[in-house]
Amino acid sequence: MDAAAADAQPCRTCGRPRGPNLAEGTRCARCGVRHALMVWLAAAFAAGEWTLYYGGRFGDALTAAVVTFACFVPAVVGAVFVHELCHALAGRLLGQTVSRVLVGEGRAIVRVGRNPEFVFGSVLVGNGLTTAMDLRLDAYRTRMSAMLLSAPILSLAVGAIAWTMSVPAPRRGAIVCVGEPRPGADHARARADIQRPYLERPGSGAVLMARH
Repeated sequence: MDAAAADAQPCRTCGRPRGPNLAEGTRCARCGVRHALMVWLAAAFAAGEWTLYYGGRFGDALTAAVVTFACFVPAVVGAVFVHELCHALAGRLLGQTVSRVLVGEGRAIVRVGRNPEFVFGSVLVGNGLTTAMDLRLDAYRTRMSAMLLSAPILSLAVGAIAWTMSVPAPRRGAIVCVGEPRPGADHARARADIQRPYLERPGSGAVLMARH
């Protein structure tokens, strides 16, 4: 199918002609922008809602929502780029010919380099794609499987490291109470000592408290 025929295909969402799509996706750039904006706003709302759910004040929730809104697009683009770059590096190490690394969809707005060529689309919060060619028949499936699995494994590792680093370890002398708090001086002293933050599960009476 030539480029003109591909661009004339109906969008899977709105039914109008798809138009240029560097990732060869099945939706148009208009729907891609709308979907990306919905995810962007939902992420900011979720950050604020979770802050309130876990006992934060309204100002804390507003700060979390604003920070998430500001960081969402760079974070998603960076994550997709690192993911696709891992595919490309694994392909190179396995002797494959990597021709392009795509981030986003819609019309291409930035093209950098050759073999591989790095292309960024007009809808940045979208797809990612790495094109590689392997003409050797021996162990073809093994190499392709290794190339495809390398990026998810790296993404999981980076996510685990980021999650671990984002949770501060309790300092020496911290008071931690888990489960149903006991009435009396110990409970009162723990609350007075840590002030914030503490987590109380709604409807259960269970309290998790720790000073960092």
